[in-house]
Amino acid sequence: SGPTNITYSGSSVYHAFSRNNIFVTHTPARNSLANKNADERDDFDYDLIYGGIFNVPGENRETHGIFTAPQYVNAKDGIYHLAQSSPGTSGGTYIDNFNEETAPNLGAYRKGDTNAFMPYRPIDMHADKYRIELKDGEIGEITVNLGKIGENRSYSILKSMDDDWLEILQDKTENIPANENSTVTFKIRGDMSRCLRDEGKSMILFRLDNGYSIPITVYVTK
Repeated sequence: SGPTNITYSGSSVYHAFSRNNIFVTHTPARNSLANKNADERDDFDYDLIYGGIFNVPGENRETHGIFTAPQYVNAKDGIYHLAQSSPGTSGGTYIDNFNEETAPNLGAYRKGDTNAFMPYRPIDMHADKYRIELKDGEIGEITVNLGKIGENRSYSILKSMDDDWLEILQDKTENIPANENSTVTFKIRGDMSRCLRDEGKSMILFRLDNGYSIPITVYVTK
């Protein structure tokens, strides 16, 4: 899922296979999914495809495909689980040794896995948002829920040293004690007078001392 396109160019060695994916573009002139060099071994089916141009040559391509917009739980906050009423809910197919549900949801998230985020982390913590959009000077708030993370843990709230236009609004941001079954709330703000671009793009990393982390994408506009 992205703003431009996904394109596959085949070869005599490799061929393309796709199941249970979501391909979305918000640029009409781009390809939502394109296979430039079709191979008879290519196999595309049970995907949701929306926006732009669908260009996959050959017969029996996406016989069970869905060609309409998905509905997410909260796309604004970067929570891309399919809503219960969305096209693609239970629209997938069984994949041996990979996704062994008979009718899984399309996309990256399994049914009922409401706290999962990408990339997957084998630890019990999640945020209330993974994407945040702010105006210049606006303060944004992020809450991280900590479950069974283990004893004697600590956390840090990190950002790129180059992004001095992005502020984490608390005095201490590193090596803070973390307790199981608790929440951590912190605030951020963008100062676009210190940014060389029209839009500030960055990432906050909520990181435990054992290396596990949650990424939160930040966009700030003037």
